[in-house]
Amino acid sequence: MKKSTFASVAMLAATMFVGQGVFAQAQADQAQADQSSSQKQDQSATSDKSSDKATSDQATRDDSSSAATAGARDRQGASARGQSSQNMDQKFVEFASTNDQFEIQASQLAEQQASDDQIKQYARQIRQDHEQSSKQLQQVAQQAGIQVSQQLKPHQTAMLQELKQMQGQEFDKAFLYGNVAGHTKAVLKFRDAARDAQNPQIKQFAQQALPKLQQHLQHAQQMAQWDEASAQTAGASERATNRSGDRSSSRSSNGQNSSSGSSDSSSSQTGAGTSSSDSSTAKPDQNR
Repeated sequence: MKKSTFASVAMLAATMFVGQGVFAQAQADQAQADQSSSQKQDQSATSDKSSDKATSDQATRDDSSSAATAGARDRQGASARGQSSQNMDQKFVEFASTNDQFEIQASQLAEQQASDDQIKQYARQIRQDHEQSSKQLQQVAQQAGIQVSQQLKPHQTAMLQELKQMQGQEFDKAFLYGNVAGHTKAVLKFRDAARDAQNPQIKQFAQQALPKLQQHLQHAQQMAQWDEASAQTAGASERATNRSGDRSSSRSSNGQNSSSGSSDSSSSQTGAGTSSSDSSTAKPDQNR
């Protein structure tokens, strides 16, 4: 009895020990599973944070790249505008320089070849003013770092050659008309430079020279007896002359057509008379 009881107790103890071991193992497995899950969550959170950081860094780099690109475009645009303005200043300086030289040489010809003393006096004033303007322009261009060319353009050289071959009133008219046209263009060029030149010294030069050019233009217009009213009158006279010529040509053409028609009609009548004569001549033949 004692042995049986001892065996039962031993069996029960063994069973309890095994159960506790299984339970402890189960708890250990559960704890390990929980720890593994927690580590995975930590890794996932870390991965998410890394991904977010990488995305943020990429966005920052993209923003920086976009800003750098926009800045580069702005700098390129500003540089292009600056170069365009500088080219405008360069072109104006070139025009002013060659214009001075042409006016000086044309005025020298007028002082020698003009038949009107007033034109010679006007030419002398033109030459002196443009000689002074040429010296001022050279100084301003040197300060602005722009090279000045005094070489005439081909069309200016051709105009001087034509003036050299003229004498008397033909020369006087050509010289005055050339001054009206040339100073009109010069006034417009200097007006634009006085308003739009980038270099302040060039702008100031244009502003100071503009009134003198306007005086030259007005004087040339007065001596050439040119104004807007006379220009309109001349244009109306030319149009009337053209219309008169057209009407004369039309009347002449109509007269020729009428003459041709009369001739054709006369010829037709003559032909009809001939036919009638032939018919009367043929009747005796029929009677015979």
